[in-house]
Amino acid sequence: MKRRDNFTQKTIEILKTRVAHRCSNPNCRIVTAGPTTDIGKVNIIGEAAHLYAAAPGGPRYDSTMSPDKRKSIENAIWLCSNCSDLIDKDPDAYPIELLNEWKQRAEQLALEELGKKLPDKFDAINTLTTAMTGTCNKSIPDMLRNVSVASANYLHQLDPRLRIDVAYQNKTTIYTFFQHGEEPVDLNVKFSIDEKHESHNNFEEMFNYGKPIELAVKNFELSGSPIFDTLLSDFNAGTISVRPESINANMKIWLSKDHKMPFFMDDVRGEIFRGTKALYFTGTSCNGLFQFEVHVGKEGGISSFSFGIDFSQWIGSDILRLPYFTKIYDFMECINDSWSINGIMEINGEKLFEATQESTVSNMALREIFIPLRYIAMVRKFADYLKINLTFQEIRLSKDLYDLLDRFEMAVTQTIMKPPFLSNPSTVMHIESEENLENLRKSFLDEEPTSVTIEQQTEVVELFNQKVPMPVMRHVFTSVFPKLERKIDDLTIGDHVKVEFIPAEECEYYIELIE
Repeated sequence: MKRRDNFTQKTIEILKTRVAHRCSNPNCRIVTAGPTTDIGKVNIIGEAAHLYAAAPGGPRYDSTMSPDKRKSIENAIWLCSNCSDLIDKDPDAYPIELLNEWKQRAEQLALEELGKKLPDKFDAINTLTTAMTGTCNKSIPDMLRNVSVASANYLHQLDPRLRIDVAYQNKTTIYTFFQHGEEPVDLNVKFSIDEKHESHNNFEEMFNYGKPIELAVKNFELSGSPIFDTLLSDFNAGTISVRPESINANMKIWLSKDHKMPFFMDDVRGEIFRGTKALYFTGTSCNGLFQFEVHVGKEGGISSFSFGIDFSQWIGSDILRLPYFTKIYDFMECINDSWSINGIMEINGEKLFEATQESTVSNMALREIFIPLRYIAMVRKFADYLKINLTFQEIRLSKDLYDLLDRFEMAVTQTIMKPPFLSNPSTVMHIESEENLENLRKSFLDEEPTSVTIEQQTEVVELFNQKVPMPVMRHVFTSVFPKLERKIDDLTIGDHVKVEFIPAEECEYYIELIE
């Protein structure tokens, strides 16, 4: 008679309790213990089955295993009687890897269900009542979770190679797919002609740098799993995101230039994605307002980086109380002034690399970020000086408005400009009388520079969809040479003539506010 390495009663008790007396087969999960008519007895329909057989000749027997190991709990799985027979009668269909997966999943489910109410026989009736009447008598969080779990389980049954998470956010159903097990899932993507070039570039970015991509469902066909056939047949809109595996990471950023004090930005928290050529990091700081992306070469150096600002987070806020504005604006001013960017990348507190990079943000890319920030800064100064309340709205900016606010700030800060930073101011003069014409002739006969004052009147300006009064500004040039567009002898009463003022070497230019 063959010697069997059976489990001890203690091992059996622990084994079945760890799965809450339920069968570990995920497609079964029946309860394996209950009462009998005899109050002193229980009815057990479960068994402690061996992963590797208890005796030679049994299913999945391993002769190299010691007797102690063979009868340990690591070699046991709790199953109902039917499933126990099933795995032993067809051992090739139920390899060790699958059974261990059942066991781990059963214990995880028992842990998740611990302390929670299990389904009862009225659940189906309640579900039908909800569907027919539009009312429910169940916990809404539980119902939402159950719907997500049911959807995920249904899709998983279509293709066991994939594990699916289902969520509903912002009126959008989000399906997230993960590889389940060792078998690879080959996906075939066929793009429409219009999207072929752009999509190819997007995939190249993902493979080379690990950068996630997003594609419109209507622009491609996806095959390789019955799950996608089921899902995409119901979609005529929406997007699909392809994301390589990522690791949570933290990047410490500071700016430096010459012997000036370094400027430290708040830590950027995000994810690292790995490509064939480089790492790609994307993250945010300042409560999501400041967005940062960086490509890191294989040697650990920063190959490129970019910034972004989520201006929408400020909409509806008082212009003088915009969260993190000063920090973000000061940071971008330093970048605009060609400060070097320094970074330390950390994963779980351990330094991955440290790098320094000269500011290589292109003028156009920097302009797209800095100009709106500069505009906001000038509006803040305007509102603070005039003691008016302004609410941040969508930015609508013109060059004329930008220049006007720039001159207003110059007046408030009492800035004085001198050559060679002065452009040649000009004005149009109307010759109303003979006296005007005579004075003009005398000023041009005089070879000495003269002072010029020009008043600029703008009644109102529109800032963030709000009309506000604009003070009159007086432009003062202390020493200029006037230059006429036409010959002075050709001028007559009633003419309009453009006069350009050329600053002398000692000229000073400043602006005064007339209130």
